[in-house]
Amino acid sequence: ARCAVEIQRGMPERNAGIPEDRHFKFRMGINLGDIIVDGDDFQGDGVNLAVRLQGLAMPGGIACSEAVRHAVGNKLGVDFADQGTRTVKNIAQQVHVYFANWDQGVS
Repeated sequence: ARCAVEIQRGMPERNAGIPEDRHFKFRMGINLGDIIVDGDDFQGDGVNLAVRLQGLAMPGGIACSEAVRHAVGNKLGVDFADQGTRTVKNIAQQVHVYFANWDQGVS
């Protein structure tokens, strides 16, 4: 989670001087859960949910699961906006989603 926040915080500086239509704006999804490592592949519900959260994030944003929200607490200097529960593809139960918010500066 710390890595994702630091990457996103640094993007305005990295994009400075680049035409806006060429800015990098990553969407990130973070989940805390079990995964299966098979060679170079990562599989399982933990990975699948992170991918679905990524799809919910805004460009330049981070979406995380409730497990991540509670594990991180106030440790990263970000606020979490509660997005409620969502139904996401290939996940049996509804997922409580949070968007991480921080001072993003000028993009």
